[in-house]
Amino acid sequence: MKRILPLLLFIPFCALPEDDNSISTEVQISSNNIETTSTISTTSTTVLLETSNLEEEASLLISDFKTAKYGAVRITVNSVQVELKDNGKFDEVNYEGSGSGFFISSDGYIITNNHVVAGAVTIEVHVEGEKYPFDARIVGMSECDDIAVLKIDYEEAYFFEFLNEDPEIGEEILAIGFPRGDLEVTYLNGIISKERMDGSNQWSSVTYAFEHTAEILPGSSGGPIINSDSKVIGVAYAGNEDRQEFGIPSTVINDTISQIIKNEFDSSFGINAEQFEGGGLYIYSVEPNSPFSKAGFTGGEVITEINGFNIVDEGTLGFYCNALKTRGSDAKINFKGTDLRKSQEFEASVSLDGKNAEFNFLTSPSTTKPKVKTTVQTTTTTTTLEKPFYSSEIINLYIDSFDGKTNRVFTRYFDDIRVGIFGNPSNDDYETIRRFVQDVSPYLGNTKISLDNNDSNLSFYFLPTSQWDTVLNNDGGKDCTDLERKYSDSAFWYIGNSADEYIRCMKIGSEYENDFPSNTSSQTIKECRLFHIRGALVYALTGSYRNADPEKHPNTFFASQYCNIFQKVSTKDFLAIELHYSEYVKNSSTVDEVYNLLK
Repeated sequence: MKRILPLLLFIPFCALPEDDNSISTEVQISSNNIETTSTISTTSTTVLLETSNLEEEASLLISDFKTAKYGAVRITVNSVQVELKDNGKFDEVNYEGSGSGFFISSDGYIITNNHVVAGAVTIEVHVEGEKYPFDARIVGMSECDDIAVLKIDYEEAYFFEFLNEDPEIGEEILAIGFPRGDLEVTYLNGIISKERMDGSNQWSSVTYAFEHTAEILPGSSGGPIINSDSKVIGVAYAGNEDRQEFGIPSTVINDTISQIIKNEFDSSFGINAEQFEGGGLYIYSVEPNSPFSKAGFTGGEVITEINGFNIVDEGTLGFYCNALKTRGSDAKINFKGTDLRKSQEFEASVSLDGKNAEFNFLTSPSTTKPKVKTTVQTTTTTTTLEKPFYSSEIINLYIDSFDGKTNRVFTRYFDDIRVGIFGNPSNDDYETIRRFVQDVSPYLGNTKISLDNNDSNLSFYFLPTSQWDTVLNNDGGKDCTDLERKYSDSAFWYIGNSADEYIRCMKIGSEYENDFPSNTSSQTIKECRLFHIRGALVYALTGSYRNADPEKHPNTFFASQYCNIFQKVSTKDFLAIELHYSEYVKNSSTVDEVYNLLK
């Protein structure tokens, strides 16, 4: 489901043709075996599958509910979007989202909703039975059809076949997905309650949709809706507070999927956008190398006119999508609006093929921020560095993250961070570390960070406490610490008293769960676990403990008591880490020096 952005606060002024499903086989006989090439057509999407055994290929085509879960995938996304904050300012916000999808071929093609992956910086696909996720690339997407095609490097995937028939009222269905980001697949049954209805909403404009009674929750978007024969009759994409649930019929998206895979689709400007009645079309983000990106859109713009027609009072993406459908790929479409971050009006002309792309501001910004150059004296050379800008909130977070009792800045730096994960981590443990490494990388300046079990200098061991003294044979096991150790007594033990290498041992299973009261929910324990890992990583990179308040929590950090008082690690923390690694303040020894440099 899309977020609702209060845009009003900052504005100044026919079914597609059906194709027969078919399986055609070309047989080539050699002296040793029979080789086959099987072409499977799904919703006009023809995917060439080369196999040496037609029976093996056919066995991967899902034909019953039991194997359907192997064809469904959970999709997790990290994205960056421009949004209005409560203080009236705009900020690039990092999001972690989760949706659903499903395989349409044995070699890794996946269907999901456009709104699941729009604006994504990274996309990971979690496949049933696989321990680690797969990195996905976007093959193509359509904001109007709310469809995206992904591809992962995966062979022998169980895959669904599309049904090239419209849903029939009263038909029994099963919606498959991962509601609320659950790790386990969920089946929800229902019936078709309305065969055809308007498919337009704030973030898409599907030719037509169908209504059904299988509950669609956030996280279920993009999952398959199948019939009693386990064939896909539609894709879950929307629901509302009145418990109405909607799907995109497979017949509607036949051509879109086929054209995307063949690289022939040209009915998208590549935007993650939402239409606000009384405001206009707000752009959260723009896909790299898309027509809008080539024109100069970056997110944070609101479009109020398309080809001279005022769309402020439109309630859906319908007018925008109709404008795309009625123009040739090389025809310019004209846009007017306001770049809300710069408080400047603009006009733009963009064609769907991206060959014609112009963007011009109509007014000058009211204020400009000159770049500040400051000379910083180092021990050996004098270097001119550009003064970075950080909000007072980030500066205070950076300063407060130290122990609060002294003015001294505790510094810890690496030139190359190699994170190792050992023992028996759960999937969530591994994912949390892997994702943190990925997300923090852009904030570390010249410092590199990667996962490397062969040559790690930041090592996590997931072991029973009875095995902690076997990690390193010195100090009787003091190289590991559990989550209940006072952080004033050092939450990490450094090998050879050096910051060049250190380790962290983590309790696993019931040993960790027993740190909590017996009535603690499993979800709370899970959230605490992930927080502790992320917090440990922040500590590892900076030597500071995030948001530690020694007055409220005097030198004590117990897992069962204090995990919920902290917020999740967010962009603000990454910016504080970036400030920590900034060359501009790297030689400061006190928080006062840092403050005076940046104020």
